[in-house]
Amino acid sequence: MSQRSSASATPAGAALRDDPRHPLYLGKWKRPTKPDLEEFIHDDFDEPHRKRQKAILAKHPEVRQLYGNEPLTAVIGTAAAIVQLVAAYYVGCVWTGLHWSVVVAIAYFLGGTVSALYGVIIHEAGHNLVFKWPFLNRLTGLLVNMPMVVPISQSFRRYHLEHHQFQG
Repeated sequence: MSQRSSASATPAGAALRDDPRHPLYLGKWKRPTKPDLEEFIHDDFDEPHRKRQKAILAKHPEVRQLYGNEPLTAVIGTAAAIVQLVAAYYVGCVWTGLHWSVVVAIAYFLGGTVSALYGVIIHEAGHNLVFKWPFLNRLTGLLVNMPMVVPISQSFRRYHLEHHQFQG
């Protein structure tokens, strides 16, 4: 169940953000008391993506020029996968005498950064924003997913698009 509460003493800018009609409204709701609820939890807040899009375009109309497909994303994803696989090879087979803290630092900084990039690229490919052709977007998602070991690309696409279809 959702529950709205009114803000009493808030700063001037926050008062606007407490209004459900405001584009940056995050909502105020109460979590269900039973964490094992199996029924669908519905809230009465409106869909945030379109609202946020309108707010951004009203303030920065030049953003509209960035809409569309960007095939360079696949090149960046491929380069990132190659960098991560080459780094894994060097750390595991060539630089065998590295101190464990250096290995952890490489894994954390390089691996974490590149894995976050994979998430963004898989998201873009899931929305068919890399290429005009859906098949090539699926291929891009699969290619970028290879160094991650756990196959998430296609299941993410399915459930993320379902999220967009049924939210609101």
